[in-house]
Amino acid sequence: MKFNPEKIREFRLKNRHSLGTVVRLLRTRFNYKVSRSSVCNWERGRTMPGIKALIALCLLFEVEPNYFFSEKQANSLLAGENGSNAKEEG
Repeated sequence: MKFNPEKIREFRLKNRHSLGTVVRLLRTRFNYKVSRSSVCNWERGRTMPGIKALIALCLLFEVEPNYFFSEKQANSLLAGENGSNAKEEG
């Protein structure tokens, strides 16, 4: 399963949010403590958000988890398959 990091940046830019704003929203609305560099790494595909971070992002963006994955990848996630070599963070 491969996380689609462009979706975070796409949402952020569409809503005219800075990295700092996304961090602040995750902290204040969802009590999810994250650094600006972590969000930057997610956007660049250097690391993949952990499950708690993914949930917080879904709540912030008001989307389902499959928003971040292709249909095939989302089905793999739901089936419990993990083919990613990306480091999980958050």
